[in-house]
Amino acid sequence: MRGSLVFFIVLFLSLLLGCGKEHPVPRVEITTPTSPKAGDAVIISYILYDLEGRLATLEVEYSIDGLTWKNATEGAGGDGKTNLSSAGRGKAHSFVWNSVADLGYANYDAVYIRMRPTTKRTGDWAKSGSFSIQNHPLGKWSSNIYIGEGYEPALAVFETIASSRIYVVFTRSDSGDKNVYIAVSTDGGNSFEKTEKVPEATIGANQHRPSVTVASSGTFYIVYQENTATDSSVWCVSGTYDSGNKTFTFGPPLQVDDDTTGAYRSESPKVVAAGTTVIVVWQNLSSGNWSVVMDVDNGSGFGTDTVVSDAVVTQAPEPVDTLNLGVSELYIFWNRYNGSDYDVYCDHSNSSNWRAFGTDIRVDKDTGTANAQRVAASAGSSRFFALFEDSRNATTSGLDIVLCFGDASGFSESTLSSDAGEQTSPVVVATDDNTLFGFYLHSDGLYCRKGVYSLGSWTYESVERVDDAGGSAAKSKADVALYAGVPVAVFGDNRSGTSAVYLTKRSM
Repeated sequence: MRGSLVFFIVLFLSLLLGCGKEHPVPRVEITTPTSPKAGDAVIISYILYDLEGRLATLEVEYSIDGLTWKNATEGAGGDGKTNLSSAGRGKAHSFVWNSVADLGYANYDAVYIRMRPTTKRTGDWAKSGSFSIQNHPLGKWSSNIYIGEGYEPALAVFETIASSRIYVVFTRSDSGDKNVYIAVSTDGGNSFEKTEKVPEATIGANQHRPSVTVASSGTFYIVYQENTATDSSVWCVSGTYDSGNKTFTFGPPLQVDDDTTGAYRSESPKVVAAGTTVIVVWQNLSSGNWSVVMDVDNGSGFGTDTVVSDAVVTQAPEPVDTLNLGVSELYIFWNRYNGSDYDVYCDHSNSSNWRAFGTDIRVDKDTGTANAQRVAASAGSSRFFALFEDSRNATTSGLDIVLCFGDASGFSESTLSSDAGEQTSPVVVATDDNTLFGFYLHSDGLYCRKGVYSLGSWTYESVERVDDAGGSAAKSKADVALYAGVPVAVFGDNRSGTSAVYLTKRSM
């Protein structure tokens, strides 16, 4: 009996100690890096354990949400991922992570690393705590300034020797209604000292799609689309800002379009100021057909609407307007649907008679069905620019960003960006006839390329990341202007979980 008991005890201990050729499972302990980290050499320290001290290989992955994981790109230095020494008491190692290769030039508030070792057996994943990555290239674009909750941002800049102001307007949903707000910065966009709701034309209606400009007198003009249950119309609110008392003073909302019934729908207004003259352009829908319309206030109020486009179309043209630097020429660009795809057209007038337009001019050079649309516009002193989406390039997947430049005598083309994937929502601002900045959305980021014209062609500098938010936070189309000769941009971003408006500035 005693012999049988001894036999079973020995058998039990043999199984327990692994006489069945099973090997201990290796494991890793990660030291969470201190925040922030940046660059192509982020050091991840860890300890590798294995009771038999076998050499190990290591899998390394990263995540920006703690749920979805991707392979981490190894940087130069560190101990690599193969032939790693281990010990029962642990061996200290480091892995160098190239965060730029995986995350690009963006900032992430919460990043995670996980590791899994393999010797004879594969261990479990070990996960770090969260740490931040700050790869945004602050040498070009400043840290993004939060303005407030909202979307559909637009901006205008007013600069004098005595003072300067940046006005930003945007839409905000208040208890089910959409309203327009205005914010002002008097320190060059470093902070915003006042935000206020713009007067409503109709209480309880939805005001949205705002645009803003500043006249030479310093008065700002905000236009917006107002939707009621039966109609949509265009309204204009003027105002001034007293920086000493930090107060806005608004005039009453004035209707710009002539429409008085729901049979006509006036939408998507844009506004520019030529001196003290205010020019508004919008799209008008009647009986299923769209046209491009404008009106002018020379100081005595808006008059009779002027139809700009020669042809009505069945799809919204989404017009945009721009003045040359001498504020003596006005160009209006829009999308024209031809029955199978979109083309870009324009028409123009000048200060002798802002309402006198000629024959519509085809701008883009596409001969197929590439859908040249979502046009943006800017101007130098004598050259006018249209930036738009286009899918004609079969060698890239998705939409490209194409630039057309010239005037009524003819336009030429240049591709500003043709990276793989969808590049959408273009915006452009020109500093003169030969220098511009084109903006667009791509892979959940807002990007910019500087273009310079020389010897008959455009060359573009490297792509710049404009927003400093990493991850998959959705961005909205930007609006841009020049402040002290360099671009300033506003855009919508839901990085905080709700739609908000941010501003950033470029250095020289």
